[in-house]
Amino acid sequence: MDSLTRSFLALDVWLDSTFSVKDWDLRVVAATSAVFFLSIRFTAGRTYKIDWDAFVHALLTSILSTICVWIDISAVEIRGLREPLGSVLCHGALTNFHRLTPALTQGYAICDFINGFTLGKDAIAHGVATFAVMTYFNEMGASHIITPMLFMEISTTVLATIKASFFTPGMTIAAQGLFALSFLFCRICVTPYIMYTAIRDMYIHGTEDCFGT
Repeated sequence: MDSLTRSFLALDVWLDSTFSVKDWDLRVVAATSAVFFLSIRFTAGRTYKIDWDAFVHALLTSILSTICVWIDISAVEIRGLREPLGSVLCHGALTNFHRLTPALTQGYAICDFINGFTLGKDAIAHGVATFAVMTYFNEMGASHIITPMLFMEISTTVLATIKASFFTPGMTIAAQGLFALSFLFCRICVTPYIMYTAIRDMYIHGTEDCFGT
């Protein structure tokens, strides 16, 4: 196991021992997240032509999901099973990062929905769909399965800043190029593969024993 993974696991243990994050209710986390992102939306707004609520959410989600994807690489060393197979076979979340991250997105979806009233019906639909999907996985106790898929938010982090008023023309072009590359890598290559492995394992092994109602 590499030293970075060990550091992430040590941080997870410290957070749990200090703040008992393992016992945090996902509904409470989602509600707190909604208040947090709504506060950003109504205070910072779109200063400098940046949607700060979208940027902060994408940044936090990108960091946390990337940590989870990195940890998943060492899943066999951690508990003897690769991911997402370990989760499908009822072994639970590898870390608290895996369990809690979708609740942040569930809360942020409220902002997404509100923004839709100015951005159009597609944005409203996106907010509703995001809230529904995150709520479903959180309520089913399967939030850790969807967390690695939030790796796609890396491209959203770039997109949220692409029209920043303090960017020079050269910086804007660079941001557009970075967005194109991150979109290709995260949303076209990596995330679909993660989704494929999760769907494949759930199809082969089923989920009723762990997440059935």
